[in-house]
Amino acid sequence: MIKRKRVAVYGGTFNPIHNGHLALAEHILTHDIADEVLFMPTPDPPHKPKKDLATFVDRCNMIWNAIDGSGYEDVMSYSKLEEELSMPSYTLQTLDALSSKMLDKDFMWVIGADELNSLHTWDPDPIRLVRSYEFITFLRKGVSVDLSDLNAHWPGWICQRLLNGVVYDADLPEISSTAIRQHIKDHNGVDEDMVPHNVSSYISKYQLYGFKSFIKLASREIRMSSGG
Repeated sequence: MIKRKRVAVYGGTFNPIHNGHLALAEHILTHDIADEVLFMPTPDPPHKPKKDLATFVDRCNMIWNAIDGSGYEDVMSYSKLEEELSMPSYTLQTLDALSSKMLDKDFMWVIGADELNSLHTWDPDPIRLVRSYEFITFLRKGVSVDLSDLNAHWPGWICQRLLNGVVYDADLPEISSTAIRQHIKDHNGVDEDMVPHNVSSYISKYQLYGFKSFIKLASREIRMSSGG
C-alpha cells in the first residue's frame, strides 16, 4: 500500500518571503512533521496595508526564487490556488480545494500560537475545519498556547488533537517582513541575513519596496511551480 503524502500548507502574505519562513519549513521537513511544504501566498490580504504590498506575481516569484537552490526543491513548492478562489478566501475553502485536486495527499495547515488561540472564531465552520484537517502550530515570542481558552471553546478530543500539533522545540530566527521592508527604505539595500540571496537579487532587480536603482526595470512573468 502506497503511503499518503502529508503536506504542510504554509499560508501568508510573504511580502517578502524570508529566512524565518524557510527555517520553519525546513523544521517541518527535517523533523518529519510532514513530507512536503506547500507555500500558499494570499493574493489580496484584507488586513494588510496595500502601500507596501508587492504584487502577487512578485511575491510568488520570490517564493519560487527562495526555493530554487535551497536543496528542498523536491519537497517545497508554492501554489497560486487562492487566486482562483472566491474572495474572501477561507482556510477551509483552500484546504477543501487542495484535497479535491490531490486525492492522494493529506493536508495540514501551519499557524502560530496566536492563531491557535483564536481558531474557534474562524469562518465559515471552525468545527468542520478542525475535524477535517490537522494543524501545525509554532510558538511565537511572547505568545503561548492558552489551554484554558482552548478548553472553553473546544471539546476535549479536539483540544488534544490541536495540542498534538504544537511544535515546542523549533529554534527559529526572529525575522519579520516589515523589518526587511524598512531596512530597504532606510539603507536602499537588502540584508541577506534576512532573505535568501535569490530573493535579495530579485528585490534589487525589480526595485521592490522602495529600492532605487538606475538600471532599467525588466519585465517579468510568474514563475511556474509544481504546486499548481
